[in-house]
Amino acid sequence: MAQIVTGLDIGSDSVKLVQVKHGRGDSFKVLAYGMVEVSAASDELGAGNPVADAIKKLLVQCKISPTHLVSAIPKQSVVVRYLALPTNSVSEVQQMLRFEASKYVPFYTDNDIVDFELLGSSHLGGSELLMAVCRREQVEEHLNLLKSVHLEPYSLDCNSLALIRGLRRVYPAKFKEPNKNYLVLDFGYASLDMSLVQNGSLKYNRSTNVSGGLLQKLLRESLDITEVEARKLIDKIDLLKEDYGITEYNRDDLSDAINTWQQRIENEIKRSLDYFGSEFSISQMHGIFLSGGLSRIKSLGEYLEKELGLPVTSAACVTENGKALPELNSAFGLAMRKVTADLGVAVNLLPPEILRKRVKNQRYQWVALAGVAVLALIGFGIYSGFQKYNSMVNNINLIDRELLRDRPKAADLEEIKKQLDAIRKMVNQKDVGIQTLSSLSNLNTIPTRVALEKFVYERNRTITITAVTRTLEEAVNFRYEVERIGLFEQVSLQSQNPDTMEGQPVIRFQVVAKIKPDKSDITAAESNTSKQSDSGEEY
Repeated sequence: MAQIVTGLDIGSDSVKLVQVKHGRGDSFKVLAYGMVEVSAASDELGAGNPVADAIKKLLVQCKISPTHLVSAIPKQSVVVRYLALPTNSVSEVQQMLRFEASKYVPFYTDNDIVDFELLGSSHLGGSELLMAVCRREQVEEHLNLLKSVHLEPYSLDCNSLALIRGLRRVYPAKFKEPNKNYLVLDFGYASLDMSLVQNGSLKYNRSTNVSGGLLQKLLRESLDITEVEARKLIDKIDLLKEDYGITEYNRDDLSDAINTWQQRIENEIKRSLDYFGSEFSISQMHGIFLSGGLSRIKSLGEYLEKELGLPVTSAACVTENGKALPELNSAFGLAMRKVTADLGVAVNLLPPEILRKRVKNQRYQWVALAGVAVLALIGFGIYSGFQKYNSMVNNINLIDRELLRDRPKAADLEEIKKQLDAIRKMVNQKDVGIQTLSSLSNLNTIPTRVALEKFVYERNRTITITAVTRTLEEAVNFRYEVERIGLFEQVSLQSQNPDTMEGQPVIRFQVVAKIKPDKSDITAAESNTSKQSDSGEEY
């Protein structure tokens, strides 16, 4: 059965949604998508929670009511770390995570939410995994936000993991190449997330505040413009043009703001590359993937390719009429999460008590479904049995009517006796061949609940009757009826074999008997014997 999953990416300045229908294997189809800016929704709907208002507007805009919803905890609230543990047991990994979390997360408590995603086996014989840790307060705050718009998530994921999941589905050729290292840059409004991907899996994630918000702030301060004007200006920037494609502002002021932002971006990326190389012994990076709404800045990919000397791919998991929508990449990755994901397959930051309650409810549902299925089977069995019984009764009545219709009349019985009498009188005549005798044995029916198939005369006054009836009792009765005619002796019932006729069970059998000789035949036979005896004495 196809699953429909909705991914909801709640950012600091916008809310994004992608709904995907999962088909067989790895096939999928995007059913709906959209984005609403938080400030725009707040201005339109009035006072209230701006993010909640944006979610409401987005659901109305996409015309959906999600059943299986996957959302993500804000990236600044989640700590994701790569671990190598000396065990391959999922249960042992789960027990060790609490201790590992206390080493990486400041002010960690046992009340915090911890989950993991297995990457595979390590070269040391244990397992490689990604651990995700989030404060319970952050999770409950996120759940309350969704509850305020009548949404209940099936899973709480991480943006960084969801982004890599989505890119892996859309760009499988690159992400499935062995021993390849890629840097994924997710340009958002609040932060720039840099992720190291090895062999198609996230290895390390690092966030900085050098992103859209910083560029907007620099433009506002340098050009003395409003926030709305700065946002519109970002959409016009072309990094490879001398005037950046903007002529209505002072070039020096514009250059100061953009150059400062470019320098900060370049330094952060180089710092991350150096860290990844030393920490994970990476000697070569094979490319960069750009994602996020800010990645649509004109010539950003060409600029980074020139400055860093690495091939850059502008990634877009969703397109609209050929136009790339990189801001939906994380929402797409959330929607690509399968509903039925076992422990260790994908991160789920929902509180354990909610997951336990869900498992308990699912068990109750399965028991209820099993009960309904059993009742349905019983009802179907009763109905089928009743229908089959009616069909059998109808068929039996039909056979009875046909047999009654085919019963021989008195004149027919007389004809049968005449035929048998003719055969009996001719059996001792040596000049009568077997074919002639067979032609005289044209017997079609005998008065009983039996359908006659063959009536064959053999030598030595022996006949074989092949017939079909419904029960062995009727076959035995038939044998006695044949004997009761008075023309036969040594009557026996032979070879009773079960068979089917027109879909009904029947018994095919044979009755073998000898024709009684006529008195005249006996007298003639005795006379011949006497003559032979007298002749012998004279000799």
